[in-house]
Amino acid sequence: MPPPGPDEPSVAGAYPALLLDIVAERGHDTTSVLEAGGLSASALAPPTAHLSAAAYAAMVLEAARVTGDPGIGLALGLRLHPSTHGFLGYALLTCRTLREAIELGMRYSGLRQRHLVFSLHVEADVAALEVRELAPMGPVRQILLEAMLAGAARALGVLLGAPSPGLALWFQHDEPPHFAAYREQLPAVLFGQSSNRMVFPSACLDAALPLHNRDAQAQAVGQCEHELQYAGVGGDADLPGWVQAQLELELLRPPALPQLAARLHLSERTLKRRLQAHGTSFQALLESARRRRALQLIAQRTLSVADIAALLGYQDPANFTRAFRRWTGRAPSEHRLDSGGTLHPPPR
Repeated sequence: MPPPGPDEPSVAGAYPALLLDIVAERGHDTTSVLEAGGLSASALAPPTAHLSAAAYAAMVLEAARVTGDPGIGLALGLRLHPSTHGFLGYALLTCRTLREAIELGMRYSGLRQRHLVFSLHVEADVAALEVRELAPMGPVRQILLEAMLAGAARALGVLLGAPSPGLALWFQHDEPPHFAAYREQLPAVLFGQSSNRMVFPSACLDAALPLHNRDAQAQAVGQCEHELQYAGVGGDADLPGWVQAQLELELLRPPALPQLAARLHLSERTLKRRLQAHGTSFQALLESARRRRALQLIAQRTLSVADIAALLGYQDPANFTRAFRRWTGRAPSEHRLDSGGTLHPPPR
């Protein structure tokens, strides 16, 4: 999904509304916060209300000024409940597993905001939900990243029905003075890291969610799909990216086209047609997913070429080597000589 323009409606009204609640609960007048966003008190009332990223950023900065709390992003994140995210939140709550919920969240996040994007990375016993900006966010960047990851941690606990042992938040920025006031309300937090992400045990991904309900989920996902196509917030512009992300999650036993179509509540024929409209295909995306993951694993230097081939679903390592030559022009062992790094660098 392409990043929106700064003045294009792209942020669900539920988030600035919650921000206003926090300001009011702390005993401050919300008038200047509304004025910063160019809004009236009634503008956020409709459940379909959206405002621009620029207006939301101005409101967040003014809220921080009025309250004297530069950590208001953490306060906002701690107040985010899945139900704050509308039909998407209800879809997440009723998923069968956490993995399914994360996949749905990544698929439909553009319905709620379009300035940040999430991606899931899994390596052995560690999973990481990474967040990155689609366009520079200026002075509000740190506040919004703190809000997003604190909200993700809260959502994880709600979805699982209990806090997850081993949960940690990573931030690229240095530890700010305001963190001390929120330390006890958050899981482990590491600053000065290589990326902004929520790290948790990968075993959680396949944990059964206590509120799973197949019929309720189907209704909520159906509504999300309807909004995605008809609410004017991006359509299926990122459909190839979503399909490739699903394939990257399950490369050992990649889902077939009919399985992916079922997850989207589409027919196999419709999904194939939509991918063709984007100039791609299921097989091309599977090839791209394998290539991307192969390059990551080769660079880590921790697995043999045979092990990497097996993880990518190749029964014969020779077939993987031929595919790798086709992608890069050289054998995996040759490429490894010039590669380095790890997917999850150790905390500093």
